[in-house]
Amino acid sequence: MLKAKLGSAELSQKESMRRLNKARVALKHHGTMPSKLDIEAFRATATNFFVENTLVVFGIEFSSIALRNLVACAEAKKALEEARALRDKGDGQGALGQIAMAFDKLVTDYETRKAKYGRSPFMIGESLRTYQDPAGFVRKLGDTRLATFLDSVKRVIESLQEGLKIVALGLDFRRFTRFKMLAPAVVLMANGEYTQFARADDKPPTDEDCQFCEDFVIQSALRL
Repeated sequence: MLKAKLGSAELSQKESMRRLNKARVALKHHGTMPSKLDIEAFRATATNFFVENTLVVFGIEFSSIALRNLVACAEAKKALEEARALRDKGDGQGALGQIAMAFDKLVTDYETRKAKYGRSPFMIGESLRTYQDPAGFVRKLGDTRLATFLDSVKRVIESLQEGLKIVALGLDFRRFTRFKMLAPAVVLMANGEYTQFARADDKPPTDEDCQFCEDFVIQSALRL
């Protein structure tokens, strides 16, 4: 199969891979443990094999391969790619914003494709965003206590709707809660652009934070 793909070209690192295979056989069938130096050499060998041959066989750079390439939603995939570029520049906060937008686009795309008569089957009850601000109206009348109560009820209902939607979609709710703690909140405005709201602690995210959030979005995409 490879010969038909390669034509006149040949795979590189053949001898190095033969040595790796001999070490594998010696370990599996004879219990011969490789040294730490051998293991490091084999790690480098395997990496070089893929770096040199992936372009020959598949026509793509090995370094460009990532799980985000499997995300079917084009807009979510684009946001993840922009997040990666920002991470490479050291802009973790900007990267998290793009990742948060990628998740929102991913869920919105899935709900839109599953919607019937323009309504998502994963929306529990009516969205409170479609109503005028009742708390603001009451506050203008001078009843600040009732206005505060209405604001609290609205936040609780929206949180319940969001949590039930995640569960209904079959996504990992525990990982989602951590994602929400790390990523900024994003809201799609009427003009089609997103507005971001940073988390209260405002701590600069670590690269591990960005990686967790990216992994969560990719895993959610594959699940959906």
